[in-house]
Amino acid sequence: MNVLVISGEAIYPPDSGGKQVVFTSVKGLAQRGHDVTVMSAAAGRDSIPELESYCRWVPGRAEPENSYFGALKNLLSQKPYPIKKYSSDGNKKQLKKIINSDDIDIALIEGLHTTQYGTLLSDKYNIPVVYRSHNIETDILRDVMKSTDNLAKKIYLYIQTRKMKKYESETVPEFNKAIMISEEDQTRIHQMCPDVNSSVVPPGIDIDYFSRTTEKVDDNTIVFLGSLDWPPNVDGFRWFYSNIYPKIKEQIPNVSLLVVGKNPPESIQEISNQSVEITGFVEDIRPYVEAGSAFVAPIRMGSGVRIKVLNAMALGLPVVSTSLGAQGIECENGTNIQIADEPDGFASATVEMIRNPEKGKEIGEGGRKLVEEVYSIPRVAEKLEKEMIEVVENENRN
Repeated sequence: MNVLVISGEAIYPPDSGGKQVVFTSVKGLAQRGHDVTVMSAAAGRDSIPELESYCRWVPGRAEPENSYFGALKNLLSQKPYPIKKYSSDGNKKQLKKIINSDDIDIALIEGLHTTQYGTLLSDKYNIPVVYRSHNIETDILRDVMKSTDNLAKKIYLYIQTRKMKKYESETVPEFNKAIMISEEDQTRIHQMCPDVNSSVVPPGIDIDYFSRTTEKVDDNTIVFLGSLDWPPNVDGFRWFYSNIYPKIKEQIPNVSLLVVGKNPPESIQEISNQSVEITGFVEDIRPYVEAGSAFVAPIRMGSGVRIKVLNAMALGLPVVSTSLGAQGIECENGTNIQIADEPDGFASATVEMIRNPEKGKEIGEGGRKLVEEVYSIPRVAEKLEKEMIEVVENENRN
């Protein structure tokens, strides 16, 4: 098939969960013999040599920067701000060039932010469209709204949440199929739009790239990973640091916390001390994750699947997570992950992973096995391909 993939941003380097989901999909489809063209909605480099083996790369023209002016201006728009800021007439021209030069069989729209271009492809060019959901965006906005104490921000987020719910529930059913990233998200999208044609395909993990290279670990080191400009990660870190880390430190006084993630706010940077290291952005997370003796995912808001948890599992590190942090992952508590939702239980599970290295190794190996069996690129690409071929065949019959 000739496949057109539209993502929000350039998919290389795959240095975020969303980028990694798209990159592994593109890589997997290319390895299965499909011709793939990738266009980002956001402006980017004219060429990305690292993608040449897998796809034709077309940079977008939108400049989706967050700004107070743009946020205020959006109050006059029917579309929510996270969608509107990816709008661009230049992108429409780019799409026209692609359609005129390539015989596209199907479009894969990655994430809700770029669905406006899926609608264009379907309505104007009669191309079958599959929407790949990364999250239930309405629920994320609602969670962020509930967590903020700033009244003006809460009111603004309330307005955005209502807009997003309307947009998400009206737009997703328009496409030939919605591929959800987890069973939980599929249930939720059917609550929002009961008539949507949906299926579930999990995210893919490059198990060769995320493969442990050393058995050495830094004793008593806990690893927290995540972009620190993403509200669910900020909330999770603050909850862990304030309510759980002190309990761990009582039992293991020489414990240390390694916080790996780009754009930490000043309030988090100030936490850095003798037992807490804030790295900021790193090009390669693997040596940092491998160095730990336990990986924590204290997530309390959001949806979708936490890619960082799967990455840590692939690297063989024992993961301690909340139920929400493990949501969408086919894991089993006590076998390939430790799950706890209250501070005392979370602290106890983390302490056990540090004090009992054999148990930690057992959990880590169980996580690695799970990723190999369920989330490897070849396994996920086969599922994604099957769904897309079905859409094309149904369209041809009609």
